[in-house]
Amino acid sequence: MSAQTGNVGIGTVDPKSKLTVNGSFAGAYNLITNNTYAVAENDFSIMWNGSANGILTLPISTDSPDRVGRLYYFKNGSTAFSLTINANGTELIDDTNGTVIQPGESALLIKTNVNTSTGNTYTVLLLTKTQQPYMYTITGSANQTVSQGSTSTLSFSSVQLSTNGGVDFNSATSAWTCPQSGWYKIETTVQGTAQGSNSHTSLFIRKNGAIAGSQLICVPTVVSNSGSVSQNLNLIKGDQITVVGQPCLGCGSSTGITYSTRKIEIEKL
Repeated sequence: MSAQTGNVGIGTVDPKSKLTVNGSFAGAYNLITNNTYAVAENDFSIMWNGSANGILTLPISTDSPDRVGRLYYFKNGSTAFSLTINANGTELIDDTNGTVIQPGESALLIKTNVNTSTGNTYTVLLLTKTQQPYMYTITGSANQTVSQGSTSTLSFSSVQLSTNGGVDFNSATSAWTCPQSGWYKIETTVQGTAQGSNSHTSLFIRKNGAIAGSQLICVPTVVSNSGSVSQNLNLIKGDQITVVGQPCLGCGSSTGITYSTRKIEIEKL
Protein backbone atom coordinates (compact mmCIF):
# COMPACT_ATOMS: atom_id res chain seq x y z
CA MET A 1 0.00 0.00 0.00
CA SER A 2 1.32 3.44 -0.94
CA ALA A 3 0.24 6.95 -0.05
CA GLN A 4 1.11 9.94 -2.23
CA THR A 5 -0.21 13.52 -2.18
CA GLY A 6 -3.33 12.47 -0.33
CA ASN A 7 -4.07 9.52 -2.64
CA VAL A 8 -3.94 5.88 -1.56
CA GLY A 9 -2.77 3.09 -3.83
CA ILE A 10 -3.08 -0.67 -3.41
CA GLY A 11 -0.76 -2.56 -5.72
CA THR A 12 0.64 0.67 -7.14
CA VAL A 13 3.16 3.27 -5.95
CA ASP A 14 1.64 6.02 -8.08
CA PRO A 15 -2.09 6.33 -7.26
CA LYS A 16 -3.85 8.90 -9.46
CA SER A 17 -7.17 8.86 -7.60
CA LYS A 18 -8.12 9.13 -3.95
CA LEU A 19 -8.09 5.31 -3.97
CA THR A 20 -6.43 3.34 -6.76
CA VAL A 21 -6.52 -0.46 -6.72
CA ASN A 22 -4.24 -2.28 -9.14
CA GLY A 23 -5.89 -5.68 -8.88
CA SER A 24 -9.15 -7.37 -8.05
CA PHE A 25 -11.74 -6.16 -5.57
CA ALA A 26 -13.89 -8.27 -3.25
CA GLY A 27 -16.93 -7.32 -1.21
CA ALA A 28 -19.18 -9.16 1.22
CA TYR A 29 -21.45 -11.75 -0.44
CA ASN A 30 -24.59 -13.01 1.25
CA LEU A 31 -27.00 -15.70 0.02
CA ILE A 32 -30.48 -15.08 1.46
CA THR A 33 -33.25 -17.69 1.30
CA ASN A 34 -35.62 -16.04 3.79
CA ASN A 35 -38.59 -14.33 2.16
CA THR A 36 -38.05 -11.23 4.33
CA TYR A 37 -34.69 -9.81 5.33
CA ALA A 38 -33.33 -6.60 6.86
CA VAL A 39 -30.19 -5.54 4.99
CA ALA A 40 -27.37 -5.55 7.56
CA GLU A 41 -24.51 -3.16 8.22
CA ASN A 42 -21.89 -5.33 6.52
CA ASP A 43 -23.98 -6.40 3.52
CA PHE A 44 -22.76 -5.44 0.06
CA SER A 45 -23.81 -8.06 -2.49
CA ILE A 46 -26.98 -10.04 -1.79
CA MET A 47 -28.15 -13.03 -3.82
CA TRP A 48 -31.79 -13.75 -2.94
CA ASN A 49 -33.50 -17.08 -3.62
CA GLY A 50 -36.68 -17.35 -1.58
CA SER A 51 -39.67 -19.68 -1.67
CA ALA A 52 -42.29 -16.93 -2.21
CA ASN A 53 -42.34 -13.26 -3.21
CA GLY A 54 -39.66 -11.57 -1.10
CA ILE A 55 -39.06 -8.24 0.63
CA LEU A 56 -35.65 -6.82 1.58
CA THR A 57 -35.58 -3.67 3.73
CA LEU A 58 -32.69 -1.20 3.53
CA PRO A 59 -30.98 0.23 6.64
CA ILE A 60 -32.63 3.23 8.28
CA SER A 61 -31.00 6.53 7.31
CA THR A 62 -31.28 8.37 10.62
CA ASP A 63 -29.04 5.90 12.49
CA SER A 64 -25.26 6.09 12.73
CA PRO A 65 -22.97 5.62 10.92
CA ASP A 66 -23.48 7.98 7.99
CA ARG A 67 -23.80 5.66 4.97
CA VAL A 68 -23.74 8.31 2.21
CA GLY A 69 -22.29 6.79 -0.95
CA ARG A 70 -22.61 3.20 0.23
CA LEU A 71 -23.46 0.71 -2.52
CA TYR A 72 -25.79 -2.29 -2.31
CA TYR A 73 -26.03 -4.87 -5.07
CA PHE A 74 -29.07 -7.19 -5.24
CA LYS A 75 -29.76 -10.17 -7.50
CA ASN A 76 -33.05 -12.08 -7.68
CA GLY A 77 -31.84 -15.63 -8.12
CA SER A 78 -35.27 -17.24 -7.99
CA THR A 79 -37.04 -18.58 -11.05
CA ALA A 80 -40.62 -17.77 -10.07
CA PHE A 81 -40.84 -15.04 -7.42
CA SER A 82 -40.47 -11.25 -7.42
CA LEU A 83 -38.20 -9.42 -5.00
CA THR A 84 -39.13 -6.01 -3.56
CA ILE A 85 -36.36 -3.80 -2.17
CA ASN A 86 -37.98 -1.39 0.26
CA ALA A 87 -36.69 1.78 1.85
CA ASN A 88 -37.03 1.88 5.62
CA GLY A 89 -40.30 3.27 7.02
CA THR A 90 -41.36 6.41 5.15
CA GLU A 91 -38.05 6.81 3.33
CA LEU A 92 -38.07 6.65 -0.47
CA ILE A 93 -36.14 5.14 -3.37
CA ASP A 94 -36.48 7.50 -6.35
CA ASP A 95 -39.84 8.84 -5.10
CA THR A 96 -41.30 5.40 -4.35
CA ASN A 97 -41.12 3.19 -1.28
CA GLY A 98 -39.73 0.20 -3.13
CA THR A 99 -38.13 -1.22 -6.26
CA VAL A 100 -39.27 -4.57 -7.65
CA ILE A 101 -36.92 -6.90 -9.50
CA GLN A 102 -38.20 -10.00 -11.26
CA PRO A 103 -36.52 -13.44 -11.46
CA GLY A 104 -33.08 -13.14 -13.00
CA GLU A 105 -32.93 -9.35 -12.62
CA SER A 106 -30.52 -7.31 -10.51
CA ALA A 107 -30.27 -3.79 -9.07
CA LEU A 108 -27.46 -1.55 -7.82
CA LEU A 109 -28.48 1.08 -5.26
CA ILE A 110 -26.53 3.90 -3.62
CA LYS A 111 -27.21 5.74 -0.36
CA THR A 112 -27.84 9.44 -1.03
CA ASN A 113 -26.88 12.38 1.21
CA VAL A 114 -30.44 12.54 2.61
CA ASN A 115 -30.35 11.27 6.19
CA THR A 116 -33.93 11.95 7.30
CA SER A 117 -36.97 9.76 7.82
CA THR A 118 -38.51 11.11 4.60
CA GLY A 119 -37.24 11.93 1.13
CA ASN A 120 -35.13 10.01 -1.38
CA THR A 121 -32.60 8.35 0.89
CA TYR A 122 -31.59 5.81 -1.79
CA THR A 123 -31.45 5.88 -5.58
CA VAL A 124 -31.14 3.16 -8.22
CA LEU A 125 -27.91 3.40 -10.22
CA LEU A 126 -28.41 0.33 -12.38
CA LEU A 127 -31.34 -2.00 -13.04
CA THR A 128 -30.90 -4.99 -15.32
CA LYS A 129 -34.12 -6.33 -16.83
CA THR A 130 -34.77 -9.73 -18.31
CA GLN A 131 -36.48 -9.87 -21.69
CA GLN A 132 -39.97 -11.09 -20.91
CA PRO A 133 -42.28 -12.30 -23.70
CA TYR A 134 -45.16 -9.94 -24.38
CA MET A 135 -48.44 -11.49 -25.55
CA TYR A 136 -52.07 -10.39 -25.48
CA THR A 137 -55.32 -12.07 -26.48
CA ILE A 138 -58.42 -9.86 -26.30
CA THR A 139 -61.91 -11.08 -27.19
CA GLY A 140 -65.46 -9.83 -27.63
CA SER A 141 -68.55 -12.04 -27.88
CA ALA A 142 -71.60 -9.78 -27.65
CA ASN A 143 -73.32 -9.32 -31.04
CA GLN A 144 -72.49 -6.00 -32.68
CA THR A 145 -74.44 -4.97 -35.78
CA VAL A 146 -73.03 -2.37 -38.17
CA SER A 147 -75.18 -0.91 -40.95
CA GLN A 148 -74.26 -1.27 -44.62
CA GLY A 149 -71.68 1.32 -45.64
CA SER A 150 -71.04 2.44 -42.07
CA THR A 151 -67.73 2.23 -40.26
CA SER A 152 -67.58 1.24 -36.61
CA THR A 153 -64.88 0.40 -34.08
CA LEU A 154 -65.49 -3.20 -33.05
CA SER A 155 -65.89 -3.80 -29.35
CA PHE A 156 -63.68 -6.07 -27.27
CA SER A 157 -64.42 -6.67 -23.62
CA SER A 158 -62.25 -9.41 -22.16
CA VAL A 159 -58.50 -9.98 -21.83
CA GLN A 160 -58.05 -13.75 -22.16
CA LEU A 161 -54.24 -13.77 -22.04
CA SER A 162 -51.80 -11.14 -20.88
CA THR A 163 -48.20 -11.24 -19.70
CA ASN A 164 -48.53 -7.99 -17.74
CA GLY A 165 -51.95 -8.15 -16.12
CA GLY A 166 -53.98 -6.56 -18.92
CA VAL A 167 -53.11 -2.96 -18.02
CA ASP A 168 -52.55 -1.93 -21.67
CA PHE A 169 -56.14 -2.58 -22.80
CA ASN A 170 -59.03 -0.15 -22.30
CA SER A 171 -62.36 -2.00 -22.50
CA ALA A 172 -64.29 1.29 -22.62
CA THR A 173 -62.68 2.29 -25.93
CA SER A 174 -61.65 -1.21 -27.13
CA ALA A 175 -58.16 0.21 -27.66
CA TRP A 176 -54.81 -1.39 -26.89
CA THR A 177 -51.96 1.00 -26.05
CA CYS A 178 -48.38 0.07 -26.93
CA PRO A 179 -46.35 -0.10 -23.67
CA GLN A 180 -42.87 -0.12 -25.23
CA SER A 181 -41.55 0.94 -28.63
CA GLY A 182 -40.70 -1.91 -31.00
CA TRP A 183 -42.09 -4.31 -33.59
CA TYR A 184 -45.39 -6.06 -32.86
CA LYS A 185 -47.48 -8.63 -34.70
CA ILE A 186 -51.16 -7.62 -34.59
CA GLU A 187 -53.70 -10.19 -35.77
CA THR A 188 -57.46 -9.87 -35.52
CA THR A 189 -60.18 -12.38 -36.39
CA VAL A 190 -63.93 -11.73 -36.61
CA GLN A 191 -66.97 -13.86 -37.33
CA GLY A 192 -70.22 -12.43 -38.64
CA THR A 193 -73.52 -12.91 -40.46
CA ALA A 194 -74.96 -10.64 -43.16
CA GLN A 195 -78.43 -9.13 -42.74
CA GLY A 196 -80.84 -9.47 -45.71
CA SER A 197 -78.47 -10.88 -48.34
CA ASN A 198 -74.90 -12.05 -48.75
CA SER A 199 -72.41 -9.25 -48.28
CA HIS A 200 -68.78 -8.38 -47.71
CA THR A 201 -67.05 -6.53 -44.93
CA SER A 202 -63.75 -4.72 -44.77
CA LEU A 203 -61.78 -5.40 -41.62
CA PHE A 204 -59.22 -2.76 -40.65
CA ILE A 205 -56.43 -2.54 -38.09
CA ARG A 206 -56.02 1.12 -37.18
CA LYS A 207 -53.00 2.77 -35.57
CA ASN A 208 -53.86 6.10 -33.95
CA GLY A 209 -56.94 6.27 -36.18
CA ALA A 210 -55.11 5.59 -39.47
CA ILE A 211 -55.44 2.32 -41.41
CA ALA A 212 -52.44 0.05 -40.85
CA GLY A 213 -53.81 -3.16 -42.40
CA SER A 214 -57.04 -4.40 -44.02
CA GLN A 215 -58.81 -7.47 -45.42
CA LEU A 216 -62.06 -7.98 -47.40
CA ILE A 217 -64.22 -10.85 -46.08
CA CYS A 218 -67.23 -12.52 -47.70
CA VAL A 219 -70.12 -12.84 -45.23
CA PRO A 220 -73.19 -15.02 -46.08
CA THR A 221 -76.64 -14.71 -44.51
CA VAL A 222 -77.36 -18.27 -43.35
CA VAL A 223 -74.02 -19.48 -42.03
CA SER A 224 -71.63 -17.11 -40.34
CA ASN A 225 -68.17 -16.72 -41.80
CA SER A 226 -64.89 -15.61 -40.29
CA GLY A 227 -61.87 -13.78 -41.59
CA SER A 228 -58.69 -12.25 -40.26
CA VAL A 229 -56.09 -9.60 -40.94
CA SER A 230 -52.50 -9.68 -39.70
CA GLN A 231 -49.89 -6.95 -39.75
CA ASN A 232 -46.38 -6.45 -38.37
CA LEU A 233 -46.12 -2.87 -37.12
CA ASN A 234 -43.24 -0.76 -35.84
CA LEU A 235 -44.93 1.00 -32.92
CA ILE A 236 -43.92 3.81 -30.59
CA LYS A 237 -44.82 3.73 -26.91
CA GLY A 238 -48.30 5.25 -26.57
CA ASP A 239 -49.55 4.26 -30.04
CA GLN A 240 -53.14 2.99 -29.92
CA ILE A 241 -54.52 0.05 -31.90
CA THR A 242 -58.21 -0.46 -32.66
CA VAL A 243 -60.13 -2.75 -35.04
CA VAL A 244 -62.77 -1.38 -37.39
CA GLY A 245 -65.48 -3.13 -39.41
CA GLN A 246 -67.11 -1.65 -42.54
CA PRO A 247 -69.89 -3.64 -44.28
CA CYS A 248 -69.88 -3.29 -48.07
CA LEU A 249 -72.12 -0.57 -49.52
CA GLY A 250 -73.89 -1.98 -52.59
CA CYS A 251 -74.06 -5.72 -51.83
CA GLY A 252 -77.63 -6.42 -52.95
CA SER A 253 -80.28 -5.91 -50.31
CA SER A 254 -77.98 -6.42 -47.34
CA THR A 255 -78.69 -3.99 -44.53
CA GLY A 256 -75.55 -4.67 -42.56
CA ILE A 257 -73.50 -7.29 -40.76
CA THR A 258 -73.75 -8.67 -37.26
CA TYR A 259 -70.29 -9.36 -35.90
CA SER A 260 -70.37 -12.10 -33.28
CA THR A 261 -67.07 -13.42 -31.95
CA ARG A 262 -64.02 -11.15 -32.22
CA LYS A 263 -60.40 -11.63 -31.22
CA ILE A 264 -57.16 -9.62 -31.25
CA GLU A 265 -53.81 -11.32 -30.72
CA ILE A 266 -50.73 -9.18 -30.06
CA GLU A 267 -47.13 -10.36 -29.78
CA LYS A 268 -43.94 -8.34 -29.38
CA LEU A 269 -41.40 -9.49 -31.96
